[in-house]
Amino acid sequence: MIPKKTYTLNLTNPAKRLLEEYDAIRGLHTLAAQSKSVVTIHALDHVLAYLGAPLINDFHEAYPSIILSIVDTTDAMALAALTAQQCNFAIVTGPLDETRFEGIPLFFSNYSVRMHKSHPLAKKTFLTYDDLDGQTIISKGRAYDCFRHNIDQHILVPGRQIHILAETADENIIRAFLLENKAINIGYDYADALYPHPDIVSRRLKAENGGQMIYLVANLQVRTTKASRLFRDFLLEWILDTPHA
Repeated sequence: MIPKKTYTLNLTNPAKRLLEEYDAIRGLHTLAAQSKSVVTIHALDHVLAYLGAPLINDFHEAYPSIILSIVDTTDAMALAALTAQQCNFAIVTGPLDETRFEGIPLFFSNYSVRMHKSHPLAKKTFLTYDDLDGQTIISKGRAYDCFRHNIDQHILVPGRQIHILAETADENIIRAFLLENKAINIGYDYADALYPHPDIVSRRLKAENGGQMIYLVANLQVRTTKASRLFRDFLLEWILDTPHA
């Protein structure tokens, strides 16, 4: 019988270090399994930017073991993610299906129109839907339930001629057209101050329903985690204590 040979792997120091690093990496948990708690929030575009970095920083200082994972999206997709249990909260406008969701009011935002300061509408102190007749607009549009509803009900109505240049939430694209005075932008006033420019002004869109409440929304079918409850309570108290919110 031929004896089996035994082979010994002779590793150099660099090779040993590489193997040790590989073992360490392999031993790490995935992000989802990390020991830190994660609160995932799907929010309407620019809402978290409006609340600001201080909110995130203050929450992190209060609860350093909880990670906020924030996704900017449309209102419809935020609620879809909440329904599919892909996030802990959605931050969206109303109205809400109260049989499926619990909404806590955060703040009210008026509709506003941004334009180049030389635009004829900039001479007005506020605007109505009638003022939009004959205008070219660029806004979020039909990807958003709230905007689709208002565009259908108030803008694209018989006898009113309005040209939609494009539908986007990309601020760089919107600003380019505003600065070239080729379109006006319809949106929420909470976002007006986020991207100031000396040549861009905003005017409130005055109407019977001239704005919407922004809600922190939870799924009624899902039990909230401790981390989620801590964030919810912190956010509500923080907004009360923060003048701009």
